[in-house]
Amino acid sequence: MKTAAKLSATPLSARLPILLALVILCLSLSATFGLWKHERHQADHVLNAEFAFEVRQATRRIEQRMATYEQVARGTQAHMMGTLDIGREDFRLFVDSLRLQEKFPGIQGLALIEVIPRSTLAAHTLRIKNQGFPDYAVRPTGDRDYYSSIIQIEPFDGLNPRALGFDMLTDQTRRIAMERARDTGQAAASGKTKLVQENGSREQAGLVMYLPVYRRGAPVGTLAERRTNLIAWIGAPFRMDDLMDGLSGERSSDILLTIHDGDNLDSDSILYRSAGVTSEQSSQPMLATRQKISVAGRTWTLDLRSTPGYEARIDRDTPRIVAIGGVAASILLAFLVWTLASARKRAQTLATAITQKLWESNARVKSERRRMQSILDNTHDAFVALDSHGCITDWNTKAEVIFGWPASEALGKDLADLIIPAALRGAHRAGFARFSIDGKPTLTKRVVEVEGLHRSGRLIPLELAVAGVPEKSGIVVSAFIRDVSERTEAARKEAERTQALDEARAALQHSQRLEAVGKLTGGVAHDFNNVLQILGGNIQILERLYAQDERLQTRLVSMARAVARGAKLSGQLLAFARRQPLRPVVLDLCHMMNELEDSLRGALGAALQLQIVVPDQLWHVLVDRSQLENVIQNLALNSRDAMPNGGKLTIALSNVAFDAEQAKLRDAAVGNYVSIVVSDEGEGMSEDTITQAFEPFFTTKRPGEGTGLGLSMAYGFVKQSNGHIHIQSQVGQGTIVEIYLPRSMEGEVQSIAQLDQLVTGGNETILVVEDDLDVQKAAVVMLEELGYRITTADNGNNALDLLKGGLQPDVLFTDVVMPGTVPSTELASEAQRMLPDLAVLFTSGYTHNALVQGGRLNAGVELLSKPYKREELAIKIRQAIVNKKMPANNSSA
Repeated sequence: MKTAAKLSATPLSARLPILLALVILCLSLSATFGLWKHERHQADHVLNAEFAFEVRQATRRIEQRMATYEQVARGTQAHMMGTLDIGREDFRLFVDSLRLQEKFPGIQGLALIEVIPRSTLAAHTLRIKNQGFPDYAVRPTGDRDYYSSIIQIEPFDGLNPRALGFDMLTDQTRRIAMERARDTGQAAASGKTKLVQENGSREQAGLVMYLPVYRRGAPVGTLAERRTNLIAWIGAPFRMDDLMDGLSGERSSDILLTIHDGDNLDSDSILYRSAGVTSEQSSQPMLATRQKISVAGRTWTLDLRSTPGYEARIDRDTPRIVAIGGVAASILLAFLVWTLASARKRAQTLATAITQKLWESNARVKSERRRMQSILDNTHDAFVALDSHGCITDWNTKAEVIFGWPASEALGKDLADLIIPAALRGAHRAGFARFSIDGKPTLTKRVVEVEGLHRSGRLIPLELAVAGVPEKSGIVVSAFIRDVSERTEAARKEAERTQALDEARAALQHSQRLEAVGKLTGGVAHDFNNVLQILGGNIQILERLYAQDERLQTRLVSMARAVARGAKLSGQLLAFARRQPLRPVVLDLCHMMNELEDSLRGALGAALQLQIVVPDQLWHVLVDRSQLENVIQNLALNSRDAMPNGGKLTIALSNVAFDAEQAKLRDAAVGNYVSIVVSDEGEGMSEDTITQAFEPFFTTKRPGEGTGLGLSMAYGFVKQSNGHIHIQSQVGQGTIVEIYLPRSMEGEVQSIAQLDQLVTGGNETILVVEDDLDVQKAAVVMLEELGYRITTADNGNNALDLLKGGLQPDVLFTDVVMPGTVPSTELASEAQRMLPDLAVLFTSGYTHNALVQGGRLNAGVELLSKPYKREELAIKIRQAIVNKKMPANNSSA
C-alpha cells in the first residue's frame, strides 16, 4: 500500500520508464506464451501421431498373422473333406507341403482330434496301435460318454509326439473352445493354457485354435445337426513367444507390448510380454493405450506403452527453450526499455548485451530446428508437410528415396502434381478440401492404403497416416508415408499360393468324385452281372430246349444280344473304375498293330484313310492285350464318327523318355514310355468338352449313338496299367489322344494256344458254391448237361463243412463275393490244403480286389467273369482240370 501510494505520488515523468518497461514486459510475455503454446502443441501432435501409427501397425500385424494362421487350419479342414479315411502318410505329406516352421512360425503343428464314443474306445485304441503305435492309449484315463484323442499331429518331431492320445475335452479351457467350434462351425481359439507338448524346458504360454470336421455330406444347418455329425477337430497349438517372434517390426524398441487373454489384466491372464516389460514398471510411460482384438472368437487385450527410447527420440525440448528464451528476452527487453528511458548511456550498453542474447537465443532455436529435421530425415517413413494450399513445405530424405524427387525440386510444388497418379488427382484435391470442417481440423482414424507416383512414372503401393493442424493461414497437413511394396508382393505370393491350394483342392474333389463313381460301379457290378448271368444262362438253356421253334429262337437271340450289351456296359464301367482284373503280358506293340490293322480298316470303311506309323525298334510294354486292343478300336471309332465326310486317321507309336520338366507337364513319373498317339482331322472338341471327356456317360453324340463310356473305359484302363492319357483338341482342327505306357525291360511273351477250344464235358465231380440260388441253378443245369456230377453249397461255410465231411470233388467252382465268415479265397486255400489235386475255378461279376494286386489278376488264378456262356464255362472247366494235372513248370499257360 505504501509503495502504491508512493508511486501515485510520484510525478508521471518519473513513473514513465517503469510503466513502459512493464507494458513491454507484458507484451513480450504474451508473445512468448503464444509461441510456447504453439511449439508445445506441435511437439505433442508429432509424438501422438507417430505413437498412434505404431499402435495401429502392431495391432494390424497380430490380426493379420492370426487370420493367416486360421486360413492354414481351414486348408487342413478342407483337406479332410469330412472324413477320417485320409491316410496317415497323405496327412503328413499335406502338412509338410505347408512348411509350417519356415512359413508360419509359432504353430507347433496341425493335429487331427478324433471324437470317440465310449462304445468304440477299445476298437479305436486297437486300430491306432496297429498303425505302428503299440503304446498308444487315450489319456487321461477314466469313464466318459465321449472321448477325444489326438490321433495324428504333424510334424511328428520335437515335442509333438508327447501330444499323441491326449483327450483335450478333459481340460475345461480347451473344452469350451472345442464346443464353440463344434456348435458354430467356425474357428475357435482357447483361453490361455499350458500345451501338453511342454516338457518343462523354456515353457511358454499357449493356446489352441480349433476347427470342426463334420461327416462328409451330412447336414449341418442346425445346432443339433452339427453336434450329431461332428467326427473330429483340426487343432493348431501355438506357443506365444514363438508366435510373436519377429512380429514386432522395424521399431520393436519403440513400444512395449503385453497381451492378455480376455478382459482381465492380471498376471494370470498374460499371454505374452515383449522384451523389456516387467511386472512392475518403475515409471509411467508418456503414452499408453489398450486395444481389444478378436482371435478366432476369443478376446485379446493389448496393452501398448511407449518406451523411454521412443520418447527421447521425439524432441520435446523446443517449447521449454522457447519459454525460457522468451521470458529472458522479455525481461531483458523490459529492462532495456527502462534503461533507455532512465539513462541513454546505460541503455546503449544494455542494448548491446540484449542483442547478443537474442542472437544466441535465435541460434539455439535454429539448432533445435536442425535437430528436429535430422530426426525426420532419418526416420523409416517419408515425412511430408503441406501448407493450406496443398504445396509442399517439408520433404525428408526418405521421401526423396521413395519418390525420386530431391527436396530442392519438391519444396513449393503442388503435392497432387508431383506424386499423385493423374487419375486420382481430382479425388485427392477433394479429400484435401474436406480436412477442414467448420474451421476445425480432421485427423484420420486409421492407416490408408493408396498408390503414389514415382518420378519415373512407376506406381508405388503406400501406407499413409495424415494429420491436420490449424494455423492462422488455414489447416496445414503433415503425413507419414511408408512404402509397402515388399509387403504387397508378399501378399500377392500368398494369394498365388492360396489359388494353387484351391486348384489342388478342386483337383482332389474331381478325383474323389471319380473315385466315388468307381466305388458305386464296383458295388453295382456284382449284382448286375449276377442278373445278367441268370438271364443269359436261362436263355442258353431255352435255346437248346426249343431249338426247332424258329420264332422263339429269334426272340432268344435278341435277348442274348441284350445280355451281351449289358455285359459290355458293365465291363466298361469296371474298366473306368480301374477294377477290371487285368491279365498283362509283355508285348511288342508293332506286332499287335500289324495283327489289328485289317480289323481297323474294316471298321473304319473306305471313306477314311488309315496310317499306322511305327519305329524300327519299339520298346516292350507290360499290358493286357485284349483291353488295349479294345481301347485303340474305341478311339478309332470315335475318330470315324468325328469325320463323317472322310479324312485321315493316324496311329503313331514311338519311344519317349520323360525328364523332370516333361513329366511335370503330363503329371507323370520320370522314366521311359511307349507312346500311342491317335490323331484325326475331325470336328474337334471345345475346352469345356475336353474337361468332361473322361467322365462316364458324357458324350457329344446324339441319343442312341453312344454310351459315353469309350473314353472313360480308356482312361480307367490306362491309369490301371500305370500309364497316362491326355487329349489335345480344338474345334474344327481335329483331336489328338496321347497314351503313354511304361516301358518293360522283359522279352515279349508269345501267345500260347488254348489247350482245348471244343465244348466238351466230363464225368468229374464239381462242387458249385454260389449264394445266388438262381445263378446257382443255371450253372448246375449247364454243368449237368456237360456230364459232370454236381454238389452245391450256398456259401463258403457250407462248402467247407461238406469238404470236412468227406466230400472229394475234382473241381471247386466258386463265386468270389459271398456272405458268411469264410471268404472264397480262404475256402480255396483250405480246400486245396485238404485235397492237393483239387482244381479251382473262380467266377464273379466283380472281384472286389479279392484276386487282384495292383489291378492285375494274381498268378495261377483261374477266373471266369460273369456273365458267361455255356461254351466259355465248358472250356474254363477243362482248362482248370488240365492245368492242375500239368507239371508246375508248364502251368504258365
